[in-house]
Amino acid sequence: MKIIHIPCLEDKYISFVHKNPEPILLATPDPLRLPSDGPEDKRRYALLLLSHLFCLLTSSSIFSSCFLKAALVDPAEPSKVLPVVGQAGVNLTSILTTHHHSDHAGGNKKILAKLPDLRVFGGDNRIEGVTNQVKDREEIRLGSLKITALWTVCHTMSSVSYYVEDEAADERAVFTGDTLFIGGCGKFFEGTHKDMYNSLINVLGSLPPDTLVYCGHEYTRSNLRFAVSVDPHNEALHEKIKWAAENKVTVPGTIGEEKHINPFLRVDVEEIKKATKKTEPVEVLGSLREMKNRFRG
Repeated sequence: MKIIHIPCLEDKYISFVHKNPEPILLATPDPLRLPSDGPEDKRRYALLLLSHLFCLLTSSSIFSSCFLKAALVDPAEPSKVLPVVGQAGVNLTSILTTHHHSDHAGGNKKILAKLPDLRVFGGDNRIEGVTNQVKDREEIRLGSLKITALWTVCHTMSSVSYYVEDEAADERAVFTGDTLFIGGCGKFFEGTHKDMYNSLINVLGSLPPDTLVYCGHEYTRSNLRFAVSVDPHNEALHEKIKWAAENKVTVPGTIGEEKHINPFLRVDVEEIKKATKKTEPVEVLGSLREMKNRFRG
């Protein structure tokens, strides 16, 4: 399994800024659809997902042709994504969309205008160009890769995370959109704290610890500043803060590491309960999100 990061939209607090001369897709940003977790610059990535070599066999079992199948995850800026697809020489078959917000789904129609045969997967018909509305736990095949659509609702009530397994290589990754971030989680635009608890703890938290986490935005440094304010004696968290200060790109993480550093996955820890003044884990999570919304550290 090969995953390529393609630098895409640059976003700042409440507004999108584009550092290149090409026009930005979002001419009139909608604050309700934009991240607003802090004033620092953050980078979001479109992700090109490539399978292992996929082979067509002749009747005599001789390789007659070989090609890589590929899918795009949340390719919001086609002008950046499509040249990489061309350079890679892959057979692009699909777009995997985590949710309908335009900073994730806003490039779908432009890509379909050039490649009309692509399948566009997503949770509901609010997603631009959707052709396949996925059900929870629905399986999608991409060459040798098995992709499972996991409903991880709350940020929107049709948010989907895509869990990818390369069984031959014993590798796995999950694309979480705006549900799980490194060190944090997304805002509750359409769901409740109970929805996010289920998505984070019961769904994503049940994945193998070595699962790579590819989230929709780089909020890591601001997330970790909040995390240490509610979990100040966490040695693993302090190590992660030091590491993040030395590395511009902090994605991917892993599910296992998130359970050690991310307060939204540590809602049963006594120190975090004390910080929120709550005892039930689901209520701890709700209180944490309210605290994060107000946090300006």
